[in-house]
Amino acid sequence: MKDFIVIFLFLSMFAYEKVSSQIIVRSIDDLENMVNFSKGLTFEHLKSYSTIEGTPYMSEDFTPGEIYTKDSILYKAPLRYNIYADEIEFKADDIIHWIAEPQNIVHVKIDESVFIYIQTGEKKNKKGSYYELLEGGKCQLLLKRNIAFLEAEAAKPYTDPKPNRLERMNDIYFLQFNNGLPQVITNMKSVKNTLSEKSSDISKYIKKDKISIKEKDDLIKLVRHYNSL
Repeated sequence: MKDFIVIFLFLSMFAYEKVSSQIIVRSIDDLENMVNFSKGLTFEHLKSYSTIEGTPYMSEDFTPGEIYTKDSILYKAPLRYNIYADEIEFKADDIIHWIAEPQNIVHVKIDESVFIYIQTGEKKNKKGSYYELLEGGKCQLLLKRNIAFLEAEAAKPYTDPKPNRLERMNDIYFLQFNNGLPQVITNMKSVKNTLSEKSSDISKYIKKDKISIKEKDDLIKLVRHYNSL
């Protein structure tokens, strides 16, 4: 497995010539040149996945993507999402990099999926997470993908042994208002409580359209309807 290089996006340290409301498009080479490199760091998730069954990735392949920063810089690069490590990776000159300061990013687009990074606290170094944006607006519908590491299991009567492995867990949906902390959707009651401002309209819509919180398309329809009220 090729070595990783951690990329620190201290973008505010660099002087760009800006035009108000103008988006500046840069290539992957610019992204490499304008970031601060730090080599030789050891992280648990950097260990080779070759001895572990399963994949940590949403897709193994790097696909065309975009990284849009708070400095209105748009970088175009081949990207992929490491769900297990919760990292956005990009590839340049056959070296794999990942974004180590994701709070400087507005959003990342990989193929048709858009990801935003949300910190769970006010402190600058507070750990956050990537969420896939399914529906935008005053109320946003977010999706959190999950992969878990499961340790090897010895053989049991009528059961074969299992190796160390990575397995997909259930996706988790969230609602978010005004860039606040995402509110997890656990059941229909939690949805109605979160959308209580329009509780009467929402209850009628859920009943009329037979909305299920287990169906992604239903949740998208529900949030889109709420945002239209």
